[in-house]
Amino acid sequence: MKADNLKQLMVSDLIYLYDITNDKKYYNEIKERILFCGFNIKMLDLLIDFENEIISLKKEKYDKPLKERHWIIGKKNNEFIFSNPNDYMYDPENVNPKTLLLSETQVILDEAVFLTYSRKIINYKAKDEIFHLSQENQDNWLFYEFKNRMEYLCRCADHVIDGPKIALYNEQTGTFYDNEMQICMSRWPVDISARNFEPYTEQYFY
Repeated sequence: MKADNLKQLMVSDLIYLYDITNDKKYYNEIKERILFCGFNIKMLDLLIDFENEIISLKKEKYDKPLKERHWIIGKKNNEFIFSNPNDYMYDPENVNPKTLLLSETQVILDEAVFLTYSRKIINYKAKDEIFHLSQENQDNWLFYEFKNRMEYLCRCADHVIDGPKIALYNEQTGTFYDNEMQICMSRWPVDISARNFEPYTEQYFY
C-alpha cells in the first residue's frame, strides 16, 4: 500500500502500516489525531490493539487504502449489501473475519452517501438499504457502530465499563468522526461535504 501522504490515510490504514513496518511516523500520526480529538494515550494504545486484532483475522489482502475500496458500488443486483449487520459489528467475545475495522464503518457510510446523490442509485436492488446506510444517525447501524465502539474503547481505557448509560465521550468521538470523514470524502470528484476544512487543524473549530 502506498503511503506517500499520511494525511490522506484513514486511521485504520495508519494502524495497519504501523503494525507491519513499526515505523514511528505512523504511530505519531495516529497519536496526533487522537490527542487532537481530546482522547488520551491509553485510548490510543487500546485502539491500536483492537484494530490489529480485527486486521489479523481478515482474509482479504490489505493492499490499498480503505477509501480506494468499494463495498457497495457495482453491486447493482445484490438484494442486500449486508444481510446480517450483526456479523460486521464488533463483539469482544466474537471478533471474526467479517468484523469491520473502525474506518471501514466510515468509508462504507460515505460510499452510501455518494451513491444517494447519484442518479445510478435507482438501478440498485438494495437502494432502500443504501439510503438507510447513508444516514448519520443512531438508526443507521454503521453510524451507531462507530459511535458505540469508540465509547466502548474509551470506557475500557478509563475503566468505567459499569458507568452511566449516557455517552461519556460523545464530544471527542464526534470530533474524531468529523475529521476522519473529511479525509474520506476527499476521494470523490465532487464536493459532498457540508463544509470545507483541513482535517485535524484548527480550521475544524471555525
